[in-house]
Amino acid sequence: DLTTGFAPDVAILTNVSPDHLDRHGGMEGYVAAKRRIFQAQDDEALALVGVDEEWGRKIALDLRAQGRKVETVVSLPSPLGEEGGLQSKTDEGDVSPAAFPADEAQSYLASPSSEPLRGPPSPPRGEGYAAAAGVLTAGGEVLAALTAARSLPGRHNAQNAAFAYATARALGVPHEAAVEGLLTFPGLSHRMEAVGRLGAVRFINDSKATNADAARQALASYPSVFWIAGGRAKDGGIDDLRDLFPRVNKAYLIGEAADAFSVTLADTPHVVAHTMERAVELAAVDAAEAGGEQVVLLSPACASFDQFPDFEVRGEAFRAAVLALGARPEPAA
Repeated sequence: DLTTGFAPDVAILTNVSPDHLDRHGGMEGYVAAKRRIFQAQDDEALALVGVDEEWGRKIALDLRAQGRKVETVVSLPSPLGEEGGLQSKTDEGDVSPAAFPADEAQSYLASPSSEPLRGPPSPPRGEGYAAAAGVLTAGGEVLAALTAARSLPGRHNAQNAAFAYATARALGVPHEAAVEGLLTFPGLSHRMEAVGRLGAVRFINDSKATNADAARQALASYPSVFWIAGGRAKDGGIDDLRDLFPRVNKAYLIGEAADAFSVTLADTPHVVAHTMERAVELAAVDAAEAGGEQVVLLSPACASFDQFPDFEVRGEAFRAAVLALGARPEPAA
């Protein structure tokens, strides 16, 4: 909001979804604030823009019309249509870009090749980078298979990886080093962070998901979850997540939003747990009883301020509750 002269060599706009609208006077003001990241860049600087939404597409077009250097990132459904599932692979074990329909990629995946790209400085103009769960491409060629990157599950993390890769390449990092950086990235706290394992049950801390759109990315990364949600709800609550409720084995609701979320979940199995500690205890028991590999996911879709000072304290409360059950911490990726 307060930026005037900041002129980064690379500026990134990942995506745009409604948030903080009370502060910005509506969506137009919110988008204008985000767009300020590009305002002081010179003609040699790079603008990286996510074009999944109309807002991003318009910004990319406007910047190009000004003669600015722009590259785009689009995220795509995974080859099998299952965000958290296994990816389509060739006989050699590499993710096959041919599994993506070229028309859905809007020409981002033209002329697919089975050979990995050997580090062009940028994708061909107008084609951009494309990301799906488990794979990055540019100009129709595979940049990196991310299935080995334990800290980057899901389509949204592939999108993040695409922005990171594009930035590194723009700043002169070799292709091989950039890919190695992605595959060895240990992840960040409170963002799809694996905090512990109890038998076959993994506990994932996504406390940073303070609205429904952020929680969508986490829920879509796994075929099924035991979901801890709630706090101080944003406008719309979790109404927009209804299409993902079939992935929820059971939900455990905490904080101010618990009763409202209970109504929205309706027939989806759920319980009002009120506190983080109780939610973790109940979810751990149910996940263990379900058998096999299971995921307990904290992705609240809410602000934290009803029970915690911020999302970080909320995430640490989740971690403490998990470890108190005897879970062993997850090793670094």
